[in-house]
Amino acid sequence: MSHSVRRVSKERIVMSSIDSKLRRFEHNVINKAAMERDQMLAEIDEITKNTLKETKSAYTKSAKEMYTKGMEDVRKEARMIISAAKNNGQSSVVSKRDEIIDSVFQELENRLREYVQSKAYEAYFTYKLNEAVDAVLSMTKIPRTAEICFAAYDYDHHLKLAEFAAQRLMGRGIRVTFQKSENDFIGGCMINLPTIGRVIDNSMKSDVLKEQEQFLSWSNLSL
Repeated sequence: MSHSVRRVSKERIVMSSIDSKLRRFEHNVINKAAMERDQMLAEIDEITKNTLKETKSAYTKSAKEMYTKGMEDVRKEARMIISAAKNNGQSSVVSKRDEIIDSVFQELENRLREYVQSKAYEAYFTYKLNEAVDAVLSMTKIPRTAEICFAAYDYDHHLKLAEFAAQRLMGRGIRVTFQKSENDFIGGCMINLPTIGRVIDNSMKSDVLKEQEQFLSWSNLSL
C-alpha cells in the first residue's frame, strides 16, 4: 500500500513538473509570438504611413501636373489665335483685343470649373490651402485671427479637407473661421487676416488674372 502511494505521489510530482514546464514553454511561446506580432504590426503601420505619404505626394503632384498642363494647353491655343491674327496685321490684333481676351480666358475658366469638380482637384485644393497657410505661418507678425474663404462649390463639398490646415493655424494660437465667399473665384482659397490688414489670395481666379497679365505681355496686346 505504501509502495503504491509513493509511486502515485512520485508520478504526480513528475506530471506536475512536466505540466509546469509546459506552462512555462507555452508562456514563452505566447510572449514571443506577441512580441513578433507587435513588431510586425509596427512595421506594417510604418509601411502604411510611408505608403500613404508617398501616395498623397504622388497624387498631389499628379493634380498639379494636370492643372499645369491645362494652363499650357490654353496658352498654346492663345498663341495660335495671336499668330493667325498677326498674319492679318497688327492693327487687326489690337482691334480684336477684347474679343481675343474674352475667348481665351473664358475657355480657361470653363476648363478650371470642370477641373474643380474632378477627383484630382481635391489634392490640388489641399495643396493650395496648405500653400496659403505656409504663407501665413512664415510671416514675421503672426495674426490673431484668420478667415479662410472658399468658393461656393468648395465650401459645400471640400470643407472637411480644410480641417488639417486650420489645425496648423490654431496650433499657433490663431483663431480660424470658414466663410463662403460672395465672390466667384472658381477654386482654391483666400485667407483674410484682419488683425494685420493682409489677404493671402491663393485662388484660381488670381491665377487666371496672372495668366492674363502674362498673356497681354507676350502677345503685345497691352494698351
